[in-house]
Amino acid sequence: MMASGFKLLCLAIALHMSSIGLCADEKYYRAAVHEICQYNEDSSSDSEILSQNMAKYIQAAEISAFEDVDILVYAEKGLFPLRPSNATWFLSYAEDVPSGKERANPCDQEEYSDRPILITLSCIAKVYRLTIVADLIDKKKCIVSEDCDRTTINYCVSNADECPEDASNVHQPNVGSLGSGIYIPGKGALIYSYNPDGRSKLLISNVPKSNNLTGNEFLNTKFYYIDDNDTFTELYGEEPRYFGRECSVDVLGEEVSSFTDYRCRQTEVDQYTFTRLNDTSGQIDTCSNGFCCSLSYASESMNEAFYFGVSGYRLKFYETFWFGVQACFLARCEDVDGKPCRNFLLKSDTIFQNVEITGSFETKHIYPHAMDTELRLTNRSEWHSDGVSMSYESVNQNPLLFMGLYGRVYRRDGLVKQ
Repeated sequence: MMASGFKLLCLAIALHMSSIGLCADEKYYRAAVHEICQYNEDSSSDSEILSQNMAKYIQAAEISAFEDVDILVYAEKGLFPLRPSNATWFLSYAEDVPSGKERANPCDQEEYSDRPILITLSCIAKVYRLTIVADLIDKKKCIVSEDCDRTTINYCVSNADECPEDASNVHQPNVGSLGSGIYIPGKGALIYSYNPDGRSKLLISNVPKSNNLTGNEFLNTKFYYIDDNDTFTELYGEEPRYFGRECSVDVLGEEVSSFTDYRCRQTEVDQYTFTRLNDTSGQIDTCSNGFCCSLSYASESMNEAFYFGVSGYRLKFYETFWFGVQACFLARCEDVDGKPCRNFLLKSDTIFQNVEITGSFETKHIYPHAMDTELRLTNRSEWHSDGVSMSYESVNQNPLLFMGLYGRVYRRDGLVKQ
């Protein structure tokens, strides 16, 4: 037996397009990502919070239009209050969003007059001549079986993967939420931010339509701070960093001293075999569950704790799911309760002249990554990966924080048996 008239709610990424499309230039289009520091006063109503956050969206659109941006990406859940009062808090913000297959202009059409969020976003796209990507809560009529959730609500998540690698995030450092940027294959970040400073940001760059066009002189990057008093400031030069020495909730605890007191939850590493680096140069060979990795390195000093970690074992995720993993990394970290490398640090003073990591991977899904001190992305001119190895040579003399190869063996994934 089925019951009708219930709502199916989908958290969807909706694309609102203006008439200009993404073809302003033969070689490039211009993109922007908005990292929002949400308005979230405890004394304000949910509707006031949404209204204030929408005002931040509009200001980001104004700057984007001034900078001739083609596509503007807002953060997931950027509009909605951070303090959900119950399991169905989002019902108040759900609106019937038209299908992307339909021709619709909610900004001008009377039939959408009962959908204020949709109307406002549509009008932003129209007035500022932008393609915008924003998060909405969509509701649809559906048929629900008797064994559905007792709230009579079914949930689904829908993601449309048809936009560039333009990533934006809500800025809330005290829960580890921050970081936005525009990225392309091969070069990596065209522009990015990862800094717990408590400020909204708008990052802009030309994005080449061909991987052969990667010269910095063509990118015309812009970095704006957007503050709550409706002012904006352009940043020239490198973004300053405001990280502390460490961030793990396992070490510092859940309590924070301020909104910008950055906290993070670190990946479980019990399955790794660790070797500490004791000399300024050397080679380490380590195997774990049949997977072997080697590290060779040379550094100017070794006065800080660095470890080489290797694992061929599956990773258990929150006691619910197994991830097939083959991974090895070099990291600045410290012991906790006699266990090696349990506290990953955010700062380093150690300059490595060169590093090479090679693994006996049995998967082609291998993801290299490298970071300098204070979680800066290591410049792509300093490292290279061929799929099974990764080499680094210092050019800018920046202290290295982390470098590694993370392989995913998807056939080993599975549910944890209870």
